[in-house]
Amino acid sequence: MSAKREYFRLTPLTVKKQKTPGLYPDGDGLYLKVTATGSKTWLLRFKINKRPREMGLGGYPAISLQDARREAQDARKLLHEGTDPIEHRKALR
Repeated sequence: MSAKREYFRLTPLTVKKQKTPGLYPDGDGLYLKVTATGSKTWLLRFKINKRPREMGLGGYPAISLQDARREAQDARKLLHEGTDPIEHRKALR
């Protein structure tokens, strides 16, 4: 990853302390979503076949920043192989 991307990445402390509703990017399509009630979830945003998709990766703190990054990386590997990670997850269930 480039140094520019690294500079803007989330840290465990910023994730823990973030209270303002919104989407907070970590890089490469991974976002922390904070709702008006203060709940936090991880989202991976990507395009497949020119169609935008959002994949939920789980809620914070059950899914840590490190876990969310790992899940996002696994999903990006599937995308690179031409597989929709959302459909892949549905097939596994």
